Amino acid sequence: MPKQMIPADIARQIDENILKTIKELQLKKGEAHVSDIMSEMNMTAGTAYATIARLAEAGYLLPLKEARSGGSSREKRAITFTITGENIANTLLERHQLLQQWLVRLGSTQ
Repeated sequence: MPKQMIPADIARQIDENILKTIKELQLKKGEAHVSDIMSEMNMTAGTAYATIARLAEAGYLLPLKEARSGGSSREKRAITFTITGENIANTLLERHQLLQQWLVRLGSTQ
């Protein structure tokens, strides 16, 4: 069965959601791991690792093998932003929070 391509606008939304989720996890837990992304985003390991690799290739995250700070390869490795990725994630989180505040003011419960 041929691999199905995700439309670019949907892939961009997924990438933005993952960058925002990583930032939220870092703020809440101090760091984010692939297993956290899998849990938060309801993703399979393959999808999560492929997305993290794509975001690293785009220059938003450090590749997981470079982000490792020593220790065994079985250790959970924290996902690390590049400066560009950090700036984008901060902007996405800010935008999300502003939208939430706006919806609350309009009377929405979420």
